[in-house]
Amino acid sequence: MNGNILPGFTNQCGVYRNLVYELEDQEGESITQPFDITETFSNYSGVASLPANRQGHSSTGLLQDTMYFGKTLPDCPGLNDNESFDQRFFVTIGVTQYNLSTVVHISRGRSSGNWFVDVTTTTP
Repeated sequence: MNGNILPGFTNQCGVYRNLVYELEDQEGESITQPFDITETFSNYSGVASLPANRQGHSSTGLLQDTMYFGKTLPDCPGLNDNESFDQRFFVTIGVTQYNLSTVVHISRGRSSGNWFVDVTTTTP
């Protein structure tokens, strides 16, 4: 994001996809004031385990999220190692917390030897 190189991805085998989210109000206007965000995960299926909740902060209204599936060399994922799960968000602006309606379904890994990270976003 913004030309920044991701640290910590040396000696890895796997796949990743960078996502950038922009926080908007109900009218579709960008919210550019600082906010804290909590990502939660559910409906896990796969070869590992449900990801732990993550905390983040944004001062620009944008949030980067890297979807990574892999291992440190030489222990690479198998030909059919994959996982899928749902991701939801809670945003805190000032002292008010908002439960965002956006749900992201992520499928990632290897299938028949091909790497993939598929992302489907729904907004109920």
